[in-house]
Amino acid sequence: MRLRAHIESLTTYLTVLSAIVLPLLSVVWVRSYMVNDRYLRVGNGRAMVAGISNGELALWHAPAPPGDRMTDHRGRDTVWGWSHRRSFQRFSRDHVWFAGFGYGEGERLPWRSNVTTTGPTRGICLPIWLPALLFAFLPMRLIARNMQSSAEFLAQRAAAEALENEARETAASRVPPTSSAPLPVA
Repeated sequence: MRLRAHIESLTTYLTVLSAIVLPLLSVVWVRSYMVNDRYLRVGNGRAMVAGISNGELALWHAPAPPGDRMTDHRGRDTVWGWSHRRSFQRFSRDHVWFAGFGYGEGERLPWRSNVTTTGPTRGICLPIWLPALLFAFLPMRLIARNMQSSAEFLAQRAAAEALENEARETAASRVPPTSSAPLPVA
């Protein structure tokens, strides 16, 4: 019983978190069609690049020299129809691409030629609708559950009202009818 309570509590917290993250993710998704953002972070022996544009999120990772440190952000207007697939084709010696999902391995990070890497780079790309769909699952589940419980509540209420009406009709049929004859006048 305690485990079930803990699971329900965890589900509640995850639902609240999803309900907070989903609108933020939606804003990022819409913004990605207007602004092409690139984020770079080098530190702790690794370099990471994230690119968000035209509804796609691309993440690249590579080992870097331990002493290097750098952060950068670049934003510019998005070119309509541009896809991260071009970056995967240019910077990956071999890559896989299907329906907006991609994976690639290469020798250097895309978009930043001045970052030194000490090993192969790996990148993934996914459409932003995928995390949006995943974050929408728990709040939609809660709404569906509440709608179901509301329907059950309304059905129970209708059944109770039907029983009350039936009881009133039965009580009314037991009352002796009153005479409709006029009362004598004295």
